[in-house]
Amino acid sequence: AYRITGNEQYAQACAAILQEWSSLKDLSKEEDSQLAFCYHFPPMVVAASLIEQSKFWDPTKKAAFVYFLENHARQMTTQYYHNNWGN
Repeated sequence: AYRITGNEQYAQACAAILQEWSSLKDLSKEEDSQLAFCYHFPPMVVAASLIEQSKFWDPTKKAAFVYFLENHARQMTTQYYHNNWGN
């Protein structure tokens, strides 16, 4: 909505959600948690790119999100699974 309207309120709400994701440290791999993460999380990466020009997506928040991607989200991948979870 931010990219379509330019309304910073949408970017602010999105940045708040992404900031909460960035604060997570321990992601569960129990049951189908990994699969659900791999299915539902990619839109968060797209969302981050869509608010990149917003004043609410400042370098500190962006850096925290990138750190989360590199150090936590990446470990949730199922791409190397040799079953129907592999992507």
